[in-house]
Amino acid sequence: MAGTTGAEEYPQEVTAWLRRGVLPVRYMYTGSGAALHIGFAEEYPDEYVDGRCAHETAVITRGLGRARLPAQVCDIGPSNGVHTHQFLTWFARQHRGPARYLGVDVSRELLEAARERNRPHASVEQHFATWDIESTATAPVEPWRAPGPVLFCLFGNTLGNVEDPAHVLRNVFRGARPGDILALGLYGPPRPGRQDAAAYRSPAVREMITRPLTAAGLPRHSFSLELSTAAEAVVGTARLTVPVSLPGACLPAGHEIRCFLSRRFRPAGAHRLLRDTGWLPRPPSAAPSDGHFVVLGERMPSSPG
Repeated sequence: MAGTTGAEEYPQEVTAWLRRGVLPVRYMYTGSGAALHIGFAEEYPDEYVDGRCAHETAVITRGLGRARLPAQVCDIGPSNGVHTHQFLTWFARQHRGPARYLGVDVSRELLEAARERNRPHASVEQHFATWDIESTATAPVEPWRAPGPVLFCLFGNTLGNVEDPAHVLRNVFRGARPGDILALGLYGPPRPGRQDAAAYRSPAVREMITRPLTAAGLPRHSFSLELSTAAEAVVGTARLTVPVSLPGACLPAGHEIRCFLSRRFRPAGAHRLLRDTGWLPRPPSAAPSDGHFVVLGERMPSSPG
């Protein structure tokens, strides 16, 4: 597919990660990796109608009610825009007056796909901006927002894919104001007798996971990929079967690279993580439903750390 991945855009940065034996998941969502996600929306549309949006909006409705639902929403990681389309359908119905939307993502390609997919929601004023929530870059929220609270949405277990969840929540905290609300969609822990890694073994998903590796210069025949469930996380590990030479690095056979990570959470741990990063958990506290749950937090005046 056309385009580049983060591995192609930032070769020295990616090579440094490969030497350390880690390749963050965010590199899967740029350039040609983003093109894969955009293509998935056309090839597997039914995969996106999985009930998660209904679960998310039900928790928000119970927790806030229409009277307290902000008329501004910042959607962190809209991906290919399919979930955003479902969410905005609900959001637009909740507001008779002006409603505003800001979609932020590390990938310009995914932002453009989300923009195109959500043009029909004309009643919602839509804006899009790049923001790497894993960096310390200034959030684009402040110049966009109007008076009143903002609902920050971090859905799709995005928090489970980042290198440091607490750092990300603090970055969102810094981009918010006291009284703003965070809605966090997470995957619950693996159920007894079930290996969640099995859901990631399809050829399409394996291609998505390995695309940044091949873009960085690792031939497909030079590594094997193992997916496993360990310590309440699905982990993908690439193991080199032959030595590989890259500009700035010589990786020996046997070198392992953790190239995929999807953490699982428990509600009590999610609430503790919110409190530790400046967010006050709000009811309701929903139990995981089909492996997925949603928690709400309100930004406190100051961060505890």
